[in-house]
Amino acid sequence: METNIFDPAVLARLENLTLRARTILGSLAVGEHASRMRGFSAEFADHRPWEPGDDPKFMDWRVYARTGRRFLKRFTEDANQTYYFLLDDSPSMRRGDSPPEGNLTKSEYAQCLGAILGFLATQQKDRFGVSVLAPEGVRGKEPGTGEGHFFKCLEVLEGSGSRRPPGGGEAASDDVKTFLEKTVGTFSRRGAIFLASDFFDVRTFSDILPILRLIRSERYEMAVFHTLAPDELTFPFTSATRFVSLESPGVSLTSRDGEALRTAYLERFTAWREEFREGCERLGIFYHLARTDEPLDKVLTEFLRRF
Repeated sequence: METNIFDPAVLARLENLTLRARTILGSLAVGEHASRMRGFSAEFADHRPWEPGDDPKFMDWRVYARTGRRFLKRFTEDANQTYYFLLDDSPSMRRGDSPPEGNLTKSEYAQCLGAILGFLATQQKDRFGVSVLAPEGVRGKEPGTGEGHFFKCLEVLEGSGSRRPPGGGEAASDDVKTFLEKTVGTFSRRGAIFLASDFFDVRTFSDILPILRLIRSERYEMAVFHTLAPDELTFPFTSATRFVSLESPGVSLTSRDGEALRTAYLERFTAWREEFREGCERLGIFYHLARTDEPLDKVLTEFLRRF
């Protein structure tokens, strides 16, 4: 089965890198894991007699209460990890740089990131699942393993990133905060969560702080790809320009003093983005600015070496 959403040459350069979650995994190589999370995803297997030096927290106190004999519970650990890729495919994510010809939209760029991460997880025989927030509603694929499952995840991702005209009148079915609340609440296994979004529907980091804090308190690892187009970072509009909101249908702004608007925009936008970066770092969430003009292999190489 063929797919055209990522460059095989990129995958070839990334294939031998380690997909690593700082807290969940001590080390993770393709096909083998050495998890520090003893008992985290373990299932009870059997008992053995307790011996001096054994950790008392694994003693079966119920058996001891009934029989007066000391037995240690033994577990079969599930070494495979679970990765969730969450994609914001709201209207503002469906635009690229200006002019748009030949450039990836933010959704398409994030879609490629998800595909590569899914490929790596599949190579490592880990579970991988996707969930997409779109105007049409939330769609997804539960975590699973194997090549067949991977291509089903790609089908979910490939429905994202379509190009639509600005101000098309469609709002997202939920905001990112609600998307996280609903989606993470359905997860049956702890693991690592990768979220790709421009966060344009989040006014301040404090709005999204409670759900991120809950995710971390539930012992999920998390990485945020703050996906932005270059002109959103540099704001090269200095002449009279009409701006149309992609997250609030029908809302627009016409500027006649481009320089003054650019100065004000860059000041506020930079402060808003820094608030996100600093807030994520305080929570132990990996933050990465994913510019759509950056080569995918550069973004993923840096991410996989640091996460």
